[in-house]
Amino acid sequence: MKSPRIGDVSNFQAMAHILLVEDDDAYREMLHASLGEKGHTVVETRDGQEALNRFKDGKFDLVITDILMPKKDGVETIIELRRLDATTRIIAISGGGHLIPSENCLKIARSLGVNKVLEKPFTIDALEACIAAELA
Repeated sequence: MKSPRIGDVSNFQAMAHILLVEDDDAYREMLHASLGEKGHTVVETRDGQEALNRFKDGKFDLVITDILMPKKDGVETIIELRRLDATTRIIAISGGGHLIPSENCLKIARSLGVNKVLEKPFTIDALEACIAAELA
């Protein structure tokens, strides 16, 4: 196996400080663990209001937010994040709801200027590809 040379970044993977906003406990914990295994630092929150409070207190490279959540949903969260920092990189995720298909949720997120969207369920590799593209 060829050893890497100084300055060779072909195998370099940028690690991010990520704010994760997901109301489903099991899904949030799975994403947190999986992203942590990839080397990212993840701060998890259960809703948009909690996420906005954490965002104001820290510096994040990226926000991953669900769209349909109680208290403050992803749409409200995205709008407020953009007000706080228009350059924030945002990935919107959604599996839709009983009355709202995920495609509609993600169309709304796109219209608000998110950087990437992913429909649930997705693979960690697909999420990691979105993260890598946003950090490039």
